[in-house]
Amino acid sequence: MGVLRPRDRYAIRLMRRNGTLANIEGHRLNHEKGMILLSCGDGDQFPDLFTHKLGIQALHRQTPRIHLLTRHGGALRLLPRSPLNRAGSTMAEDLLEEIGEAVSLKGIDTLALCSHVPCGKAGKYGLNTLAIIGALMDAKHLVKATY
Repeated sequence: MGVLRPRDRYAIRLMRRNGTLANIEGHRLNHEKGMILLSCGDGDQFPDLFTHKLGIQALHRQTPRIHLLTRHGGALRLLPRSPLNRAGSTMAEDLLEEIGEAVSLKGIDTLALCSHVPCGKAGKYGLNTLAIIGALMDAKHLVKATY
């Protein structure tokens, strides 16, 4: 498991202080139909993430309904030019298609795009915390533009 570098901790503190990063306000999200969760499957990080998502679901539904899509690197893999995807790979295209399939097959229109820091896969390709957050925002815009 990776260790968050001091400069990344500092960047996170600054972003939280100025409001760029904030806690998720689950009551403001629409989870009545459930949630599609695209995340990293890291066994050290995933239990905490999943427990958090279950808590958000409990605010909206009697029973949780979370449709999982997991890959090393999570939502960072959605970007066609992501260094996490092998050159020539169709990973980004395939993941985007899987999101569309999940929306139509399950009737769920709430999507959570998740990654974590530190991320071993992202670290392997030199991505720091700011690059990961930027890539998540790019992935969000890509999904919104597609669907």
